[in-house]
Amino acid sequence: MKILEIHASTGKSNLMIGEKFQNLEKYIPENTIIITDTNVRKLFQNDFPKCEVIEIGTGESIKNLDTIKYIFERLVEL
Repeated sequence: MKILEIHASTGKSNLMIGEKFQNLEKYIPENTIIITDTNVRKLFQNDFPKCEVIEIGTGESIKNLDTIKYIFERLVEL
């Protein structure tokens, strides 16, 4: 696996090239919440780490303020 460190004005991110999605749990902090769309969840939910998941729909029509409102409401609930 190769790790690229990306520095931006808002902080640092690590891009892990060649790492398996199944190993995600090793890299995320406790109390992580995954925000994903229906298709990705359907394909990978068995590989998601044990954490809360907020699922949204798919496609361009879902990219709107109602979806943002839904995500924020779920975050507050959790």
